[in-house]
Amino acid sequence: MLEVLFRDVVDAVSTNETLRLVLQSSNLSKKTKSVLEEGGVQASMSAVNNALKDKTFQSAAWETLEIDPEVSFPNLYGDTIYGDLSASIHSPALTGVFVSNHASRGDLAFFEAIAARSRPPKAILVFNEEFAAMGANYPPFLPSEL
Repeated sequence: MLEVLFRDVVDAVSTNETLRLVLQSSNLSKKTKSVLEEGGVQASMSAVNNALKDKTFQSAAWETLEIDPEVSFPNLYGDTIYGDLSASIHSPALTGVFVSNHASRGDLAFFEAIAARSRPPKAILVFNEEFAAMGANYPPFLPSEL
């Protein structure tokens, strides 16, 4: 799901003048700005992740992508970006969005917001980290069941 959102951000930078101007006037590194402006295969997960940490850029991106402005971008650490996700942005086929039962309410709201943007919208499924770590094959449950 993050890859889809990140691809949408990169595409929006190339097509939306306001978002491009916000990016150019931000305090982000020249490298991050350059990578996002070039777009295409040059765009990386870490560049978009860094850009979305900038509250002004995030706000402009959310407005452009019609994401609720109250939804905050989660704090994604390097091990999430580089361990669980590849550095390149692909176009994955998604059947649902799995979120840990330890996710904060804010993170859950973020993933719900971006899952709703998918066409067709994707379901949010919460999984139990402890059972998953043991290799247990328990079905995930819906956020409403928390």
